[in-house]
Amino acid sequence: MIQFKGSFLENPGVVFALIALLVFALYGKTIGYGYVLDDDVVIVGNSYVQQGMEGLDDIVSHGFLHGFNGIEFSYRPLPLITYALEQAFFGDNLPAKRVVHLLLYVLGCFLFWVLWRAWFPARQHIFALPAVLLFLTHPVHTEVVANLKSRDELLTLLFFLGTFISLARYVQQPKGKWLVLSNACMFLALLSKEIATSFILVMALSLFVLHKKSLRHTLLLSLPFAGILLLYVLIRISIVGLSADPGEMSVLNNALAATTNWGDRLASSSYLVLLYLAKLVWPLNLSWDYSYPVITAVPWNSIKGLVSILINALLLSWATWKLPQRNVYSWAILSFYLTLAIVLNFFVLIGSNFAERFLFTPSVFFVIAVTLLLQKLSESSRFKEGFRQSALAAVMIALIFSMITIDRNNDWESNETLFLASLKSHPQSTRVQTAAGSNMRQRAEGTPPSPQKAQLYEQAVFHYRKAIEILPSNFDAWYNLGVVYQSTGRIAEAGEAFRQTLEHDSTYTNAYNNLGVLSFNQGDYATAQEWLSKGLAHQPDHAEMLGNMGAVYHNQGRYAIAREYYTRALAIKPNQPNIVKNLGLLPQ
Repeated sequence: MIQFKGSFLENPGVVFALIALLVFALYGKTIGYGYVLDDDVVIVGNSYVQQGMEGLDDIVSHGFLHGFNGIEFSYRPLPLITYALEQAFFGDNLPAKRVVHLLLYVLGCFLFWVLWRAWFPARQHIFALPAVLLFLTHPVHTEVVANLKSRDELLTLLFFLGTFISLARYVQQPKGKWLVLSNACMFLALLSKEIATSFILVMALSLFVLHKKSLRHTLLLSLPFAGILLLYVLIRISIVGLSADPGEMSVLNNALAATTNWGDRLASSSYLVLLYLAKLVWPLNLSWDYSYPVITAVPWNSIKGLVSILINALLLSWATWKLPQRNVYSWAILSFYLTLAIVLNFFVLIGSNFAERFLFTPSVFFVIAVTLLLQKLSESSRFKEGFRQSALAAVMIALIFSMITIDRNNDWESNETLFLASLKSHPQSTRVQTAAGSNMRQRAEGTPPSPQKAQLYEQAVFHYRKAIEILPSNFDAWYNLGVVYQSTGRIAEAGEAFRQTLEHDSTYTNAYNNLGVLSFNQGDYATAQEWLSKGLAHQPDHAEMLGNMGAVYHNQGRYAIAREYYTRALAIKPNQPNIVKNLGLLPQ
């Protein structure tokens, strides 16, 4: 059994209290922060979440973003369920939701402490606390802790830890309840994020290396988890399909879309591993975005590509060679690669080429390896006071990490502070420039007519133009530039910007809609109908576009068809005052 005996710092209640105190000391200021980045997508703008308890059925029966954009894609119902429950209990009380988020991080850090003691019972338990200290304070975790959207990462870690703690209990005391609990945690991790599909392989490594199980016993214990994984896959296929690929990928969303062969894909993914390790060792110049051209595709026959492939090959070869000896560093390296594998863009391109949040669970193994190295130094005969020196080293690193984390928290206060910080750290990023432009545009839209409003719009144009200069195919920048021109009465320029949007992304339905509106406002109903029809061909359930098509037929006197479109629009999105009004104006 895993027991808690000994010194004051081995008391679980004391450890939990210390962890909570430190988490709130580092991140307490985030309680007063607003919604940032994709918080609007998964919380505020997600109709299922906003329904609270009534939206739970829709959450479990649809894809992650279906409540926002109607698209069935990834399947992560558990984070959305937590948001919906918070909406039911707290309403629009954002500070309360952020407190819950911090408490989940506290729980995760505490479970990490418990897991250390389960995985390394023969080692000094006192090193569990330095390990937690390094994990808790690491600046690369700021994105997960300060951003509510990253609840998926947080829950994945919690259930990852629960899976392995319960499995360790079962190994020590083979009772069915521990195996059932471990399988349940595995299933909940899978419902949190797709990265959990790699946990079964990490489990096999842990059983073999840490728990000293034979290959046969390792395989037998892994079978129930394979069944859980199969169950998840079947559920996912039935709801959103098996593919993790959202469709055609652009360089704007993932710079690795520029790779043309598997050699370049291998070199680029190998380079990403080195970048992730660099962020763990030297967590400075952090950003919410690392897209083009901050990171670009790496040719396999370049110096960067060859060196990246070589370093990764050496690491993996050494780890594989040492694995039969049940080497703990071999286990840590292989587990790090496994938990990072899905987001390395080697097997399939995902919606991002690099993100700090992707390191949240893999960093467990990095922290463990570093702490074990410190412990090994403390046991070396070269150190008369080895433990004190190792503990002091861990504390000094944690203090440095804490200062960086506290400073980084300031960036996550709002979209404006985050985008301004990114403009300083990565001004060459086309997405950062686009985001800065959108921030200025939104501020302008909320400002009464004044010279300040016009100035904000011009600043938005500047950033959008800069984004397009960096990447001419940046369809988001083109579209938003068109929105600014449309809002400021520059109709011809708006139309050209929307057409450029479709030139680079023919599926950008809002551009079709806006071109339809421009034509409608000029009385050209035939052209408006043409643009709207093209848009509806890509997204038939676009409520605003359906309403606009109804208006076209309404103004042409084709009232029966207009009524059909108005009705369809309201069936999808009932609260549209203009459409309700137009429907009421139709002759009976």
